[in-house]
Amino acid sequence: MQEATKQHDNPIFSQKMRERIKDCHFEISALTIAMKLEMDSVRFYRQCAEQAGAEDAKNFYLGLAEWKQKHLQSLEQELEMLKEDYWEANHFTPM
Repeated sequence: MQEATKQHDNPIFSQKMRERIKDCHFEISALTIAMKLEMDSVRFYRQCAEQAGAEDAKNFYLGLAEWKQKHLQSLEQELEMLKEDYWEANHFTPM
């Protein structure tokens, strides 16, 4: 996990939280829910852009979709850094 932490400049969760990863069920759940919300936002704003009549409105919605996509990518990076340690600490092996 050390290497992954170095690659991610602004981790969402602190090193202290990472040290107690075994008991971070709520935090991991919150992270996955946040990812779902960001995915839904990206989809929504892209649909709004498709339906927008004015070019300015279309660009506005596409900008929002891009902004939310960056949030989603940050959350995905965070989960990727945490999941192996979380699974190992909780004796979980995905099939």
